[in-house]
Amino acid sequence: GCGRRGIVRGGQEASRMREGTRMGRLISLCVLLCVSVAHGPVGTRAEERLGKRGSSGLTTDRPEEMRKSMMEEEEPPVVMSEGAAVGDLMLHVGNFEAAISRYNQTGVLVEFFLPWCGNSRRLRPEFRKSATELAGQVLFGRVDCSSSQAAPLCNQHEVVYHPTIILFSKGLSYEYLKRGLASEMTRFLERMLAASVKPIGSLVELAAVTQEHPVVVVGFHSGTDEDLGGLDPFFESTADTLKDQLTFCSISAPPLLSEFGVTALPTYLILRRGLEASVFEEERDQREGESEAMSFGLWVADNAVDLVVGLTQENYHYKVGGDLPAVVLLTDATQASKEAVGEMYKVAAALRGVFEFCQMDGMRYLSLPARLGVHPGVLPALVIVSHKHESNWVLPHDREITAESVMKWIADWREGKLKPTLRSAIAPVGEEGPIYTLVSDDFEEKTKDSTRDVVVHFSTRWCGFCSVFKPIYHSLALGTQNVRTLVLYSFDLGENDPDPSLNVTSFPTVMLFPAHNKSAITFGGERSVRALTQFLKTHVSLKFDEMSDGVLVSADRKQEILTSLHGIRSGIAASG
Repeated sequence: GCGRRGIVRGGQEASRMREGTRMGRLISLCVLLCVSVAHGPVGTRAEERLGKRGSSGLTTDRPEEMRKSMMEEEEPPVVMSEGAAVGDLMLHVGNFEAAISRYNQTGVLVEFFLPWCGNSRRLRPEFRKSATELAGQVLFGRVDCSSSQAAPLCNQHEVVYHPTIILFSKGLSYEYLKRGLASEMTRFLERMLAASVKPIGSLVELAAVTQEHPVVVVGFHSGTDEDLGGLDPFFESTADTLKDQLTFCSISAPPLLSEFGVTALPTYLILRRGLEASVFEEERDQREGESEAMSFGLWVADNAVDLVVGLTQENYHYKVGGDLPAVVLLTDATQASKEAVGEMYKVAAALRGVFEFCQMDGMRYLSLPARLGVHPGVLPALVIVSHKHESNWVLPHDREITAESVMKWIADWREGKLKPTLRSAIAPVGEEGPIYTLVSDDFEEKTKDSTRDVVVHFSTRWCGFCSVFKPIYHSLALGTQNVRTLVLYSFDLGENDPDPSLNVTSFPTVMLFPAHNKSAITFGGERSVRALTQFLKTHVSLKFDEMSDGVLVSADRKQEILTSLHGIRSGIAASG
């Protein structure tokens, strides 16, 4: 993207929380904000955690009357420029507030972009397509952060990464953090346009919701499906604020109340897949100096956390790169993957707090399985990822993903009985040299060859120093191609993982594996053909020599050549 990764909304900590670092803390921030806006200031504790900023960009201590008068004030109409296509409404300082106010109830989806940014350009057709699909329902607008007329808006909303997409609706703002596809933007907006609280009228409906969403906040009340008057006001306001993060439902049908034995109304539950339900009890959960609304928000923050977190491009590095090792389940659309998810929840419940348990669509994010060492097309697959050890461990493909099998596998990992799984590219066939490709799957076999001294060049395609060194290494290979006891390989670190014991930490790295002593010797001299040649002459097991014309050959080959040359000389002498 163009600019620093992440959007600072309420501070960089809040940005990281929206990316998935700590879902509970994020919810707490959002709920405290909602309480602050709906019920007035909630004390210094909320102000400290929010930085005195509301989610709509207004300070939280602004009087409610002033806010209402601003929303009700007659605004000039927002019209598109002549000839502008759907999704091309340009917003700036002069019309931004009018657009947000006029379309407050339905919402305004705003793209903050830079004209020269490649990611912004790639988003354009998808943004237009979604705008066409939802024409008349949501206003789509764009803010050019390079324009003097719009740059103040980017600063006001603390935009530091482009493109940034934010939905403004009903006085709140929701940052869009999913992929830049029209289908996903449309799905996100349809969810945001729907009611914040979904009424549940039957057991079938409730089962369907809990099967689709692993965490559901439920309010039991005595009102009707259309009237939420039986619920506390903070329930709906919290649902409004967190509708892009959580699913909120209401239940008032007497048969359902009877089915679950709910008599005291209202009652609030959090239903979590794989865990027992959490019940909000005011007397137990309310802490000193907190209002009931704040207690509810903090209760949601502490308990509305999924056991198995869905991974995306946005939160992957925060969830998998943390202090805890992660167990990642890569899935596809098969029944086997659905069953594996159910088994994963059983394991996650038993090892909660010991590992991060995550699930990712291996078909949607096609590059991830290969990066983790999972062979293409083998899904579902389970991987332990340890940032501390900088290694991955893949569950053998011949083992079923059951709770019992996975628990045994994890126990073996914790006892140090498992070897890391190394990514490996597919070895090419029919290479003619003078440099051959080495992959992880063949690494040990090739480097342990006792009939040859083996040289390996570790590099990456994106490394500038590697690009400079590449022709030097190629010249070395040409100069030693007649040394039959020496073979030169190239190892691409972008597609393969080296054995951790080699400690390859910089690029390019050249290592020699002598024929008679396979302990790797790392070259540390000047990166030149002369220095490399001298290094090899010194450390190889099978010595090579130089002919009178400067060509390098192995010792046995030199003797063959000398014998042949002697015969040639004798023949010439005899003919003369």
